[in-house]
Amino acid sequence: MVAIRQDDLKKGKSRVIEEGHHLILGWNDKLIPLIHELAVANESENGGVIVILAEREKEQMEEEIASVFDEKSLLGSTVVCRGGNPMLVSDLEKVSAGACKSDSLSITRCYESCMNSRTHAITHSLYNTCSECQEHHCIVQ
Repeated sequence: MVAIRQDDLKKGKSRVIEEGHHLILGWNDKLIPLIHELAVANESENGGVIVILAEREKEQMEEEIASVFDEKSLLGSTVVCRGGNPMLVSDLEKVSAGACKSDSLSITRCYESCMNSRTHAITHSLYNTCSECQEHHCIVQ
């Protein structure tokens, strides 16, 4: 049982227990600059938490981020990765979408051909996770 729990933690299957974090949905070539911008914005508060939910393996995301950023370049911020589908309410709940900062939701353009319908589906799913989500500002990149 302990080994299963440890494997779940390693693979990012556990729920993110954060509040007031920045939430990024999806992954693309603009993600790394966005992480840097959020780290700079959080520097005056000794860093913050940046949570990424994307349809990729957690280990793959962490490796790519680690290849660009070290602890010092994140300026006190922490990046937490979770694999999952941003259109599923259960995956949005896994990243505590209802508890993120009201001005920090970013949806990256993962699929150019279906972006309008995909963005609509993601924001609809997000709004279904909590009543406070209607106040979130959504930045599509």
